[in-house]
Amino acid sequence: MNLTISIVNSVHGRPAEGVDVCVVSDLDGVQVVQAQGRTGTHGEFRCTDLDIASWDGQSHRIEIDVESYFATFGITSWNRRLAVFFRAFDLEYDQQVSCQIAPFAQASFVSCHEAM
Repeated sequence: MNLTISIVNSVHGRPAEGVDVCVVSDLDGVQVVQAQGRTGTHGEFRCTDLDIASWDGQSHRIEIDVESYFATFGITSWNRRLAVFFRAFDLEYDQQVSCQIAPFAQASFVSCHEAM
């Protein structure tokens, strides 16, 4: 299974490059970091070949560092982090999470689609 996180900078209306992202799973009460890194030039962070056995029905979260990202533009952010909590069930499909971030607002959308 693959997970793609797409982030748009709503202030500037473009993909958010250089955002710190962390994917954490709650596996039977133990917090496990599955992936971490930064978004690329298209505002995407991709986790590939995730272990399906540890994902089925378990609770996961994506943490996005909004504060540090907007600080690079000299903008003080009211939002420090965006956390998206979800459970993945259709593991034969790739998972897609899209987020719009701004210093004072945020939105997210989670979907899954057939693997290509």
